[in-house]
Amino acid sequence: PVQTALPELLALREGVRSRIHRRVADNLALLRSALAGTAARVLPCEGGWCAVVEGAFDGDDLALRLLSEDGVLLHPGTFYDFPPGGYLVVGLLSADLDAGARCLALRLRRQSHGRHGGGGSPTCIR
Repeated sequence: PVQTALPELLALREGVRSRIHRRVADNLALLRSALAGTAARVLPCEGGWCAVVEGAFDGDDLALRLLSEDGVLLHPGTFYDFPPGGYLVVGLLSADLDAGARCLALRLRRQSHGRHGGGGSPTCIR
C-alpha cells in the first residue's frame, strides 16, 4: 500500500514542488511576454497554477475558437464564475504553453485590427 511508501514519497516532495514552482513561474512570464502589445492583460496572481487573462473579447467565443481552430485549450472565465465577457483562465502547468500563448496573442492582435477570421496561420500550427 501507499502508506509504506510514504517516507520515500515525502522525501521527494521538495524536488517535485520546486519543479512545479519553476514551471508555473516560467509559464507565467512566457504568457505575460506573449500578451505584451495586445489589449489583454494577465491579472495579478495570488497563488495556484492558473492565470486569468482579461481583455476586450468574448471569453466563451475565443476559448471555443482557440480549441476548434488552433487546438489550444483554455477555459472561459465563466467556468470559474467570472462575469460573461473578457476573461480566460490559462493553466500554467503545461509543458507546451508557448505555442498556445502565441496563438492566443495572434488572435487578440487580429481582433484588435478588425480581423475576426479563423485560424490557418502557421504560427498556430501545432
